[in-house]
Amino acid sequence: MNKVAVFLLGILLVGALMLCSVSQQTSVITEASAVEMVERPRSHSSGYMPRMIMEMNSIGCKTDEEYKALIDEWRSVNEDVVGYIDIPDFEISYPVLQGETNKTYLRTNIYKEADIAGCIFLDSNYPDIYSPVKLIHGHHMANGTMFGKIPDLLKYETLEGAPRIFYTDDLGTKEFEIFSVFSVNSEEESVIVSQYLQMDELDRLKENYISRSWPEAGEMPESSELMMLNTCWYGESGREHYLHCIVVAARV
Repeated sequence: MNKVAVFLLGILLVGALMLCSVSQQTSVITEASAVEMVERPRSHSSGYMPRMIMEMNSIGCKTDEEYKALIDEWRSVNEDVVGYIDIPDFEISYPVLQGETNKTYLRTNIYKEADIAGCIFLDSNYPDIYSPVKLIHGHHMANGTMFGKIPDLLKYETLEGAPRIFYTDDLGTKEFEIFSVFSVNSEEESVIVSQYLQMDELDRLKENYISRSWPEAGEMPESSELMMLNTCWYGESGREHYLHCIVVAARV
C-alpha cells in the first residue's frame, strides 16, 4: 500500500509548551495603544481588527464565499494568513496564520506587533494544503479569547452534540466533528513530531485518540482527514504543571 506523508504532530508538545507560559496573561493597553484602538476597533476576540471587515467577522456560520472573503481581507493585512477557523458555539472566529517557525506568531499579532495573545496558527511543520492532518495552536487566554474555551470540552460527559469546527482555506470550507478530547502532560510525555504512515494506520491512530478521550468519545470516524487543536490547560494542579488540552476532529 502506498505511503502518505501524514504530519502527525501528534500529540505535539514540541514547541507547544511555549503556549502555556503566557496563557493566563492579558495584553496591557497603554495610552499609545488606546489611540490605535480608534483605528483598529476590538472585535469580540483578542487582537485588533481593521474597520473594513468588522461587520464580516461577526460570529456564526458563513457561506464558503464569505469565509474566503475574510481570508482575502486578512491577507491584505498579513500575507501569512492561510485559513480561517470558526467554532460558533465557542465564539471562536479567527484567521489562521502560518509562520516560518512555531515561534513566529506565538507572541506576535496579525499586524506583526508584539502581543501576548499572539495568533491562532497552523503548525509550521504542516507540509502542504493537501495534508490529511492539520495541527492548529492557540493560547488559552484568561479572558476566554483565542482558544480559551477549548479546555471546557474536558468537562463534557459526552462529545455527542459537541461544537462543530469550520475551517476554510484555499481549497474551500470544511466541517469537522470532534470525536476525542484529552489532556497531555508536556513534562512527562514525548511526542511524535512527524511520521510516515500507511493509510490503514490512521484507523489505529483514531482508535488511540478515542481510547484517551476524557468525555465519552464519539464513534470512530471514517474520514481520513483530521484536525487537531492544541492549547494549554492547568487542570487542578495549578500553574506548576503545564498540561495541554488536545481536541481531535474528523471531517464530516
